[in-house]
Amino acid sequence: MDLDLIKDYIEYEQSIAENDTKMFIKEEYVIPDTLPDVDNILMLDVKPMITNKEVGTDKVNLEGQLQYTILYMAKDGGATEAHSVVYNGNIFESIDMIGAQSNMYCDIELNIEHMDCVIINERKIAIQGFIICKCNGYNINSFEIVKDVHEGKDIQFLKNPMTVDKVMEPIETELVGKAEVKIDMDKNECLKVIKYDVTIGKKDVRIYDGGLKVEAMANVAILYKGKNGRDLFCVSESVPLYKEVTVDELKPNMEYFTEFEVQSFEYDVRQDDMGENRVIDVEFVVKAITHVMYKEEVEVIQDVYCPTKLLNMDIKENNINVIQGHGYTESLVKGDIDVKNDDLKPIKVIMTTGNASITDKNIKNDKIEIEGLLKVDVLYSTEDEEQYLVTVEDEIPFSCKVDIAGTNPNMQANANISLEMIEGSLEAGNVSIRAIVKVHCKVYYNIKNKFVVNMAINDGEVPEKKASIIIYVVQPEDTLWSIAKKYLTTVDEIMKINELAEGEEVKPSQKLIIPGRATV
Repeated sequence: MDLDLIKDYIEYEQSIAENDTKMFIKEEYVIPDTLPDVDNILMLDVKPMITNKEVGTDKVNLEGQLQYTILYMAKDGGATEAHSVVYNGNIFESIDMIGAQSNMYCDIELNIEHMDCVIINERKIAIQGFIICKCNGYNINSFEIVKDVHEGKDIQFLKNPMTVDKVMEPIETELVGKAEVKIDMDKNECLKVIKYDVTIGKKDVRIYDGGLKVEAMANVAILYKGKNGRDLFCVSESVPLYKEVTVDELKPNMEYFTEFEVQSFEYDVRQDDMGENRVIDVEFVVKAITHVMYKEEVEVIQDVYCPTKLLNMDIKENNINVIQGHGYTESLVKGDIDVKNDDLKPIKVIMTTGNASITDKNIKNDKIEIEGLLKVDVLYSTEDEEQYLVTVEDEIPFSCKVDIAGTNPNMQANANISLEMIEGSLEAGNVSIRAIVKVHCKVYYNIKNKFVVNMAINDGEVPEKKASIIIYVVQPEDTLWSIAKKYLTTVDEIMKINELAEGEEVKPSQKLIIPGRATV
């Protein structure tokens, strides 16, 4: 016989698969006819971008683009001068990830581990190196449970409150940044843009009732070649980003974290009121991906029986992903780059760029210890007539910790990092680096729990009760619930006949009057 069941859904995030893959990149390009021959490579800047991803069984198919900006030195008419060229490459990669499923979400992060540009001949160069692809796959699972029964007065329920971590589908927001980057009169006007760099900092994301507000400050740095000379110059501009979106399900008490990534960047050099190329119009798109989670308390049936009917129950065990907590930390990273060649000592830092990555994470009690690496590229000028521009690279290790109460080494953690700010300056003839990185960690663990997913009345006969009242001696493992279920009575009846107060617990060796018992 069917019962009129009241059902509910348990929703939770479950990490399914994780994998770090090293991809080998090798490309060859020919210098355009409009540019002079390559003498030596000064700088290689690589910007990776994911354009498409498809998750299949035990694998992820990734498509992306790589933008290569090559700054090189050339001898043109006896003088040494810097030139730049931009190439675009494609990524097509199938990444093995055991446990991946076609319906799951997958966060992918691309980090340049090492990339070199070598000269094949004066008109041809080769780019080769490695990209680390970090994949994290997860599902937002849902299953149905029995919460109660309509008009089930005879049915006895033992319910316990349970806190469930619920997650929403990631909220993607596009923020458009626009600015006029003006070149001061103490710098040469712009002949050609060499490269650009965008760093997102001062991030402020807030959830309110029914909506989401995203704010950030983008620092745009543009390296350009000046007119009437061979010098390179760098100009920068802080561009505010702001967007509000309506999401009806959002509530102020929900927890969240947001990742930012630059999707596109366009620029146009134009003349100012004096007819000089001193204005660079920039427009770019930043995607903000907000992950929202919240805790919800639900009453879960632990046990059920009926004194007058036999019940059939379908009980299933599920692994539930429980979020212990998440947190942020900002860390100041400092280091000095030793310029070893005394003949090429820097006289001015022109541009400093970098990227940060996490190399290791360790979960301790109440904290996650993070080890990271800041990779830095610095372009500076010298007094040397031939090598008037020099680039240096360095890797600065750093460590920090993220405090999350209740964590322990048996739990798991996801961590991501962003570079909020970087600058280089001259100190005692060397290049001093100062940067701010922001680390986010989420700690979780799995628990197994049993849930009643279906229930029906069994048409079989219920054991008859004897009319006589018996005296029962409470055993150490007994509860009022277990005693009532054993003798097919109710907790209320036992409490009433024994004059027990609300919430009073029974004790071993205590004697109880049972109003009839089942024949066994």
